[in-house]
Amino acid sequence: MADFAVTDVPVTYSVLVDTDEIQTTNERVLNVWDAGSVERSREQITERVIGTITSGEHAWERRSELFSHLEWSREAEVQLRSLALSELVFNSVVDHLVRLNQYTVTWAGGPFEPLVKFSPEGERTLQHGKLGVERDCTLPSGEIKRLSLHIKLTDYWRIYFEFRQLVKEAPEAPPRGRVLVGYIGKHLRL
Repeated sequence: MADFAVTDVPVTYSVLVDTDEIQTTNERVLNVWDAGSVERSREQITERVIGTITSGEHAWERRSELFSHLEWSREAEVQLRSLALSELVFNSVVDHLVRLNQYTVTWAGGPFEPLVKFSPEGERTLQHGKLGVERDCTLPSGEIKRLSLHIKLTDYWRIYFEFRQLVKEAPEAPPRGRVLVGYIGKHLRL
């Protein structure tokens, strides 16, 4: 099979608006020839999708498309929804969440090592009475969960998360997982 490249195709469409006039718009649409070209162009496609997100609320509305393998604490939902495109860290947050999701989709067992830099919280911080509680998040069930793994977006922003391997429906079923996002925001106290 030929190795086709993903290309931009110019498309013009017209719409009849309320004032009985025709509005014409020119766009460039990503042309994908086969499933292999999607895989070869995953990064380019991801950048385009991320580029269409205009706010945290918009990202939340498209979460089933962008973040199909992520679960959300009550706090992380509010934090994501409150982000604005004008915030310098906005694109980095969305990009890291998309990458966490993509790795989780393709995870085939073994250690969970997404292609983002992350680290665990120090044990002293987690056990500390006041500081440890700051790493707690509320699950949709109401359960409180303390998270340790976090992505450092900048010196001042973090995403706290936890990987969860799902129970197999059948012994021959491939392994599956989900990521719980517990916190998106400014660096918590140490």
